Amino acid sequence: MTPTVNVLVVAAMRGETKALRRRLVGLRRDMDRSVDSWVGHFLGRPRVVVHVVHCGVGRKAVQRFSKAWAASGIASRSFDLALIIGLAGGLDPQLGVGSLVVAQSMIDAESGDSKHLEAAPEDVLEHAPEGVVVTSKDLLVDPQQKRELWERTGSLVGAIVDMETFHLCDALKGSAASIRCARVVSDGAAESLPAFLSGSDGVHWPRLAAGLARHPLVIKELLRLRRGLNDAAESLATWVENICCRES
Repeated sequence: MTPTVNVLVVAAMRGETKALRRRLVGLRRDMDRSVDSWVGHFLGRPRVVVHVVHCGVGRKAVQRFSKAWAASGIASRSFDLALIIGLAGGLDPQLGVGSLVVAQSMIDAESGDSKHLEAAPEDVLEHAPEGVVVTSKDLLVDPQQKRELWERTGSLVGAIVDMETFHLCDALKGSAASIRCARVVSDGAAESLPAFLSGSDGVHWPRLAAGLARHPLVIKELLRLRRGLNDAAESLATWVENICCRES
């Protein structure tokens, strides 16, 4: 009998896994409600069990998730593979919006510490660059901030910035035999985001509402970002499905 393969997929937001969850057969909430976790499998591959978990946006959310994860029964299960997916900002000016980057390494922007990430050659889709994910404490909304961080971390080819990956890997240590990461660029190195989105805890809803009241034209930009999120979710779902197909 073919053994079951358990794949853990972790993202900050549900929107980042929306397309993935639509593709899973028999999707259900995990019986362990310690964390926001869903379980299913791809059509025709029932022996590859996919566990989708959401950790929240930013370092503080990951810290809360880490405690809940360690105390949950899910963490004690034996995962063959953990996949960290989601959105990221572009640091390398050569990366366009919508680019899927498979991270080979990660850097903590504050400490400068770096770690290697596993990635098989076949993880890299056609035209998908390999790169490095830099984890920042804050959401970078200004091109100058992105340029400074890119230069400070070595002006690396394929560099992207997020707020979770480096710390998520610490939280997942020991839970999976291998950890891989792919993210889609939501905003390029030269692009600005609305200033009221900035911060270390993701979207601050009162600040967002106040910002929209002062700058109603920004709604058009937010709608563009939402469309980009939907496209990114499809790309990420395809990346995860391709890996799961090879594992079956």
